[in-house]
Amino acid sequence: MEPQLIVEEFARRKARQKRLWLPVTLVSIAAIWMRHRPVGSALVTLFFLVAIPIVFGALAVTYRNWRCPACNTHLGKRANPETCPSCGAKLA
Repeated sequence: MEPQLIVEEFARRKARQKRLWLPVTLVSIAAIWMRHRPVGSALVTLFFLVAIPIVFGALAVTYRNWRCPACNTHLGKRANPETCPSCGAKLA
């Protein structure tokens, strides 16, 4: 794959990752809020019916998306890698 295409594809993947932050952050804030406020059990059940698929969906998208465009190796926990730890391809 051409170096410029690798950088462009990584930019698209990074943008996709950033879009996951909002729903996961909102679920986290709601969980913290619910922990410190008395709410009914129906609301807690509804929250978990919505929150669990959001969190697991975000994890699944991250696992599939956060990979090197050149060698398809998972990029790990680094938020902004400049190169692939496996093949050394320039990502940014």
